[in-house]
Amino acid sequence: VVVDAKEVVSNLLALSLVPEEFTHKLKDLVGQVSRDYTDEWKQAICRVDLVKAVVQNVQDNVPEFVGLMKLWVKSEGLEKDLYSIGAVSSLAEVLSSNLREPETVKAGCYVIAMLATEKSVRDNLAVEGAVKILVQILKFHLKEASLVTQACAALTNTFFDQEYNKSVFLSEGGLSKLQAVFEYHAKNEKVLTYAASALRSLGHREREDELSSAAGDILKIALCSLERSISFPEVQVHLLWTITNVTNDSRECKLKVMHFGGLGTIHQSMENNIFEEKVHRAAACAFSRLFTEEELRVHANDQQILSCLLESIKTFDSDIETLAPLLNALNQLLRSETTKSQFTTREMTSVISAGQANIEEFQIVCKVAKILRKVSSSANHSVMLRDAHAEEFLLNANARYFQNASLGRILTKCLDEMMARESSDGPDSFDIDNVDLSLSTLRESFFGNESTVSFEDNLVTDLKQKNEDLTDEVSRLQQTLLVNSRYCEEKEKELLRCCKEKEKELFELQKLNTETLDKFQLEIKKRDERIIELEEKEKLAALSENAEKEKELLELQKLNTEILDKFQLEMKKRDERIKELEEKEEKAALMRDQFKKKEKELLDLQELKKNSRKLQDKIKKRDERIKELEEKDKKSLMKTDELEDLLWNYLVLSMKLSCDSWTGKWNKMGEVREKLRQEAVPHSEWSQYIIAELEAKDII
Repeated sequence: VVVDAKEVVSNLLALSLVPEEFTHKLKDLVGQVSRDYTDEWKQAICRVDLVKAVVQNVQDNVPEFVGLMKLWVKSEGLEKDLYSIGAVSSLAEVLSSNLREPETVKAGCYVIAMLATEKSVRDNLAVEGAVKILVQILKFHLKEASLVTQACAALTNTFFDQEYNKSVFLSEGGLSKLQAVFEYHAKNEKVLTYAASALRSLGHREREDELSSAAGDILKIALCSLERSISFPEVQVHLLWTITNVTNDSRECKLKVMHFGGLGTIHQSMENNIFEEKVHRAAACAFSRLFTEEELRVHANDQQILSCLLESIKTFDSDIETLAPLLNALNQLLRSETTKSQFTTREMTSVISAGQANIEEFQIVCKVAKILRKVSSSANHSVMLRDAHAEEFLLNANARYFQNASLGRILTKCLDEMMARESSDGPDSFDIDNVDLSLSTLRESFFGNESTVSFEDNLVTDLKQKNEDLTDEVSRLQQTLLVNSRYCEEKEKELLRCCKEKEKELFELQKLNTETLDKFQLEIKKRDERIIELEEKEKLAALSENAEKEKELLELQKLNTEILDKFQLEMKKRDERIKELEEKEEKAALMRDQFKKKEKELLDLQELKKNSRKLQDKIKKRDERIKELEEKDKKSLMKTDELEDLLWNYLVLSMKLSCDSWTGKWNKMGEVREKLRQEAVPHSEWSQYIIAELEAKDII
């Protein structure tokens, strides 16, 4: 299915006021772009109005917003619009609220790194909170190598030429978080490389007062990491440049490097990376900066740094970018008299051979000449220069760069001092082939010596021979000049012919330009008319859109009123609910009081339980007493049964004797006996009852 990218984006923008549908369509758009990101899609999505719409609905579309930001920052000219619309501040808010989402954080760091390449955006990253977010990422994701790498890359770009971003980073405790990265990922070369790059960018300063409070801490971290990451050349390079940047024109920082043992650490870095030209180049720049102080030059004599520099000069004599800073460092180190005393013929030979090999490089020749000028001031070193065949280099350099006055003065001073030392040693040590002295100078040097006449004659003949050789050389040069002049004339003729042809071509091009200009002006007029028509149509469309928007606003107002009514009803229900809850709370308070009372009663019951044990003992004793009494009752019952039988017999006899109506009495006694049995009266009570009845009836 062929999809029109512009149409998809325009349909999406039409739904910007409907959040749910906008979110659904935006997800489809991002999925389509991720599957097929062509130039057509690139032009369609890199629109300011799309950026505005996505920023307005950013809370519901965080993954889509971050994914589109990765594409937007790659578009040229859109970075400023992203900042003006508020996409940068929205990104900072998204990252702060989704700080524990690795994919979002990684993409956000990439976007910040790309945004920081634009100066106008970089100036405001700290204001928008991006620097603070990067510090938090280093803290919360310290163990995640990929996230830490992205955060350090973003910091590197953020610090570039931006002191306010650095101050915010330091105030948020970012330096300690960066130190933790060096310590935790001590064996991960990639993470250390990006962390060292961030530290290098942080340490770069233009003035001595910048980073004054944190300079010592930065140097300490750089030197400690330099010592631990000795097997990672790229990391070493960044850390060495960090030391160079921090010590820029700061005597205090340079002395701190010495106190921290920094000279030995840099020396060790050079020795452990013998064939890494970038490491030696960065180390040489650091030494050049440090050796401007006398204390560090004196301290360097104990570290065997001179021999290390000379070995590097031998190794990299063909690499001009590395050789130049090495010669600078050596030149600074030779300002110390103790270092000069250690400078032997072998060291001079290394320097001179490097200069001779790069005689065509002006900066190398200047640096070698300055070194030889420092060394040639003493008599011993002048002899060493002669032994190292320095005159050949000096003469070649003087012949090649005779037009440069400053270099010529240095070279002639070296030659003068060297030749003066040689002339004072006597005629046997004088080398006529490499010296150009006047006869008057020779006479003055040998005046008063009787044996000098023959020597002068020989010298004159040699000078004449040399003069003849020079005349031959001059004639040869004149011939070459004639040839060159003829060649130049031919070239001038060719150039004139080419110029005429070019003039013709230009004339034809001017004609074409006039024709194309006329056509272009006609097209511009047509386009202007078309633009006017489109503007009128847009005005009409805007009026119709305004009417539709007014209708939508009325509908929205109705919806708002309905929502407000519902909200008020809900508030009333909530108030009633709150009252119910308050009543329940009061009841609960009463229940709490009752519960406290019951707790007191339980405590009393517990005390009663303790006392019940004593009562149980008493009850046991009473039960035993009752048992004893029951046994006695049983015995008494036996006796009562016997008495009842006797009484019964007595009653029967008495009734027979005294009763007038025997049968009536007998029936009466039977009723009484049955009644007693039904009521289950004990025999003892029964007998008492019978006796009482008989007494009442006057029977007994």
